[in-house]
Amino acid sequence: MMRTAALALALFVLAGCGLRPVYGGGGNGAVGADGASYREIIDVSNWDHSLTINTPGQSGQPESPYYGNLLPLWADDQYFPMAFSRGLVDQKTAHTLTLQP
Repeated sequence: MMRTAALALALFVLAGCGLRPVYGGGGNGAVGADGASYREIIDVSNWDHSLTINTPGQSGQPESPYYGNLLPLWADDQYFPMAFSRGLVDQKTAHTLTLQP
């Protein structure tokens, strides 16, 4: 049985940014029944093998192409690798923002 949990404000925000609402299964006592917006699986023996997911995306700016890029993964209970070591972070970096006083 599919249980849906939708908050009017969250649906309004998603719709206003062109993102579709998503629904998840679960029920009373189910882990993540309402769908945590940030999830991670940490491998402390090798931090670069850790996994994470955030919704709706990697950016908090609705105008960014990365604002809703993780929503399909999150809706399907999938994760992406979490880069931790300097070498892997440098390898995976797509953009750099440098702030100077």
